[in-house]
Amino acid sequence: MELEDIVDKYRSTRLLTRGLLIVFGGVIPALYLWLNYGEDLDLRKSQVEAQVNEERGKFEEARQKTAELPALLSKLNGIEDEL
Repeated sequence: MELEDIVDKYRSTRLLTRGLLIVFGGVIPALYLWLNYGEDLDLRKSQVEAQVNEERGKFEEARQKTAELPALLSKLNGIEDEL
């Protein structure tokens, strides 16, 4: 079957059939990707979210230590003065 034959068959079909062919032509690849890769991508997303939460915890811990730094420096200077 040549390309011209396929084009002629497509042109001779009803408008509703053409629309359905176009819709299914767009839906099938998306459905394929969702069925084959969706679970893996969801697992990867969960892992990345857990990693982000862990890094946020480290960041908040470092922020608290930074906030305490001026008090510790003044305490250190007081101790040095006493010595």
